[in-house]
Amino acid sequence: MRWRGLLALGLLITLVAAWSARDLTVVSRLENLLPEGRPAADDYRHYLETFGGATAVYVLVTSSGERIRTARLIEAADLVAERLNRSESFAWARSGVDAVDERFLFDYLLPLAPVLTSLPPSELEARLAPEAIARRAIEIRERLLLPLAPVEKRFLVADPFGLLEDGFRLGAGLVDPATGAFTSDSGSAALVVAMPQAGELDATAGRELSRELDAIFESVRQDLGGALQIGAIGGPLYAAGDDTLIRRDLMRSFTGAGIGVLALLLAFFRLWRVPLAIFASTLIGVLWTAGLAAALLGGVSIIALSFASILLGLGVDHGMHAGSAFSKERASGAGSG
Repeated sequence: MRWRGLLALGLLITLVAAWSARDLTVVSRLENLLPEGRPAADDYRHYLETFGGATAVYVLVTSSGERIRTARLIEAADLVAERLNRSESFAWARSGVDAVDERFLFDYLLPLAPVLTSLPPSELEARLAPEAIARRAIEIRERLLLPLAPVEKRFLVADPFGLLEDGFRLGAGLVDPATGAFTSDSGSAALVVAMPQAGELDATAGRELSRELDAIFESVRQDLGGALQIGAIGGPLYAAGDDTLIRRDLMRSFTGAGIGVLALLLAFFRLWRVPLAIFASTLIGVLWTAGLAAALLGGVSIIALSFASILLGLGVDHGMHAGSAFSKERASGAGSG
């Protein structure tokens, strides 16, 4: 019969649409949601595509339970930075100050201490008094006899009056004075700063980056042993996390909308065949749309995906009218013969 052929054709199209919908991707890059033809949005999009953003990824190396020496944490951080620098996913990574930082500090910053100091003129004048200079000379001599003298010597020579010393003392807890590594004030954590190639809004790159970081962290733990705990935050990792939350919320919204629509249909018709037929046909329509979008576009934005739950509510309207007419005809005895 003719209806069987139409049913077979519909099932065939549904199977093809379901196969095509497997390749549908959800584009959640927020820069793609920026308006077109706006100078600010276009410039920002061009910047992200060219330079990949400007938000770093921060890797924290700590101990998971047992006490680990600071030197061990620094060694792990150095190894993480070394392997991140070998990765094509990062522009650079470092676990402490480098030669460029030191050259900038000692060749450019410290020589300008009299200009950059935040000391009031009265205190600056007091430090330049003969008596103050004599006391400062004695202090420098005593400090050069301490164990950290090799580290402090360069600072004392470049800034003999200590005009910028207070500022460096505030940030001393971020840098290990002996090695130049980024450490916490207590020495219980080491830090690695890395700049990813991907932009901070690229969720897809963030997921790939997360998998790569997990592999690197696991390899470092296996090489060094011990109860090392290594984690990363920042950059596109946040975008990947937000993307996962958005997808989960959309799936919950779609599932909740489907359950709600089906419950209303069952309550309205007080039967189960007609509501199920209406609901199934609406879902098939959504599936056809997804398959067509995958075949023609390859992916849809996350905003377009959010309309899926709305399609369920709107798609059952015509089915409700047709179902009501069908139920009325059946109740009157039409077609019973």
